[in-house]
Amino acid sequence: MSHFHHQGNSDDLNEAISLYEEVLCLCPVGHKYHHSTLGNLGAALYTHFNQCHDPSAQGTDIVPPGNPYCYYMLNNLAGTLQTRYEKLNTSEDLNKAINFYWDSLQLTLHGHPHHHTGLSNLGLALCFHFTQSQKNEEVEEAIQLSQELLEALPSLHPDRYFSYVWLMNAYLSCYRVQDKSVDLPLAVENFRLASQHPTQRLLERIGRAIEWIHQAEHEAATVFHGAQSLPVDAALCAIHCDDLQQAIKLVEQGHGFLWFLLPPLYGDLQAAAHHGPVVILIARRYDSASFMHPEEMRKELQVLLQTVWDEIMLPIVIVLQHNFRIMKNCATLSFVAIGQSSPGVGQGKALLTVNSKLGLICKLIPATVNPTTLSGNGAMRASALDALQCNTWVHLTCHGKQDHEQPYHSCFAMRDKPLMLLDIMEKDIPHAEFAFLLACHTAVGDEKMPNKVIHLTAGLQFSGFKNVIGMLWVVNDAVTKHVVKAFYKNMVKGLEDGDVMDCTKVAWVLNCATDAVKMKVPLKQRMVFIHISFQIVNFQSSFILLVYLS
Repeated sequence: MSHFHHQGNSDDLNEAISLYEEVLCLCPVGHKYHHSTLGNLGAALYTHFNQCHDPSAQGTDIVPPGNPYCYYMLNNLAGTLQTRYEKLNTSEDLNKAINFYWDSLQLTLHGHPHHHTGLSNLGLALCFHFTQSQKNEEVEEAIQLSQELLEALPSLHPDRYFSYVWLMNAYLSCYRVQDKSVDLPLAVENFRLASQHPTQRLLERIGRAIEWIHQAEHEAATVFHGAQSLPVDAALCAIHCDDLQQAIKLVEQGHGFLWFLLPPLYGDLQAAAHHGPVVILIARRYDSASFMHPEEMRKELQVLLQTVWDEIMLPIVIVLQHNFRIMKNCATLSFVAIGQSSPGVGQGKALLTVNSKLGLICKLIPATVNPTTLSGNGAMRASALDALQCNTWVHLTCHGKQDHEQPYHSCFAMRDKPLMLLDIMEKDIPHAEFAFLLACHTAVGDEKMPNKVIHLTAGLQFSGFKNVIGMLWVVNDAVTKHVVKAFYKNMVKGLEDGDVMDCTKVAWVLNCATDAVKMKVPLKQRMVFIHISFQIVNFQSSFILLVYLS
C-alpha cells in the first residue's frame, strides 16, 4: 500500500487487496486483529473504488456493537457509501450512508471529541438527499444540526469554518430546490463567515471567497430579473408626462448599463438634428404574445412589421435617398481584407469560398486606396490585430463566435488561435472608420436586453470604428457573395479621380445593396446584415432613426 501511494501503480493496490484478504482469512471473527484487518481491507477497497468506480468494491456491514472503534468504522462505512453515491448516483447508497451517520452520531454525544465531525457529516449527507427527495424536514434537519454544531464550538475553533460551509450548502440546496429568495442571502452570509474565518489557510479562504462572488452574482441577477427594460420603461413614463427631453436622456443612459459609458449630452443630440429630425422608436414588450400560439404570433408580428415599414421606415428611406449629404473625410484611407479559410484546431470547419471573396472585394476597391489582404497562414491572431490598428477600413471574412457566458471572449477564427473581442478592445485603434464583419453571429442580440448586449459588432464600434456591419445569424455563401458584391459596387459608384470612399454612406449603401439583390436573396437572408453607427454629432442627414426595444 505504501508503494502504491508513492508510485501510483494499480498493480500494487491489487496486490495489497489480495494480501489483506488472505490476512482476513487468518483472522476470523473473534480474533484480536479481525477488526483492524477488516478496516485495512475496507480502506484498500475504498481506494480501489475511487480509482476504477468498481461497484463490486464494496465496504462491509460487519460492525460489532461495543467495539471501541465502532464510531470510526460506522463513519468510514458511511463515507464510503456516500462517495459511491456521488460517483454512481445510487440513492440506496445515500440512504444507507445517512443511517450509518446517525448510528455513529449516537456513539459521540455532546462532549465527545468527534461529536462535531459526526454532526457535519450527517448534515452534508442530508443536504445531498434533500436535493433528491425535496423533503423540507431533511434540509431543516441539516440546518439545525449545523447550527447546533456552531453553538457547541468556541468562536475560534477551526471546525466552525466547516460549520459555515455546511450551512452554506444547506441554504443553497434549499434555494435551488424551492427557489425561495430568502435562502440565497443566508447562504451568501455563510460564505462570508467561512471566507473570513481566521483559523483556515489562505487558499481555503480564497476558495470560499470566489464561490461567494459567484453566488453573489447569481443573487444580483435574481434581484434585477425583469428590470432589463427599465430605461425604456422610464423613457415611456417621461413621454406620457410630456417631458421629451428627459425621455431621451433616460433611454440614452440605458446604453451605458453594460458598457459603462457616459450618455451623450442633450445638446449634442440637438446638434445632430440640425439638418433634419431625429426619429426615436420606443417599443414595449408585446404582452399578449405569451397567450398566443406560434403561428398567431408570427402573423401578428408580420402585420406589425408591415405597419412599421409602411408608416415609418419607408417615408424615411425615400427622404434619405434624395437628401443624403456626403461628409468629406480628410483622413488618409487604407483598406485591408482579412480572411481565414482554414481556421485552427477547434475553431470551425474550412470555408472554401473565402479567398474568392477576398479577390472579388479587392477588384472592386479603387487602387488609390491601396487595398491589401491577409489570408491563410498570413491571417494569424497577431497579424490580424496589427491590421486592425493600421487601417481605416477593415473587411473580415471568417468564422465568428458569440460567447454569451463570457462576452469579451467572443472571437474571430484565425489560423493559429482566436482573435478575441478583449484582444481588440485592449488595443489603441486610432484610425478606425469602418468594419464589415462577414462572419456569422457577430451581431447576435439577447431577447431580454436587446440594446445592451456585448457582441462582436458592438465591441468593434466601442473600440473606435464609427460604422460596423455585422450578421445576426448564419447565411450561406451564395447569399453573402451577392450582398458583398452589391455593397462594394454601390460604395464606389460615382467616385471620380481623387474621391475617397465615405464611411458616412454605409447605411445608405447597405440598404441599396440589399435592395439590389432582392430578386436573388429572400428577405430572411437579406435582413441578417445589420449596421450600427457611433457618429452622432457629425452624422448629417435628413433623418436619424433610433429604435429602442424592451
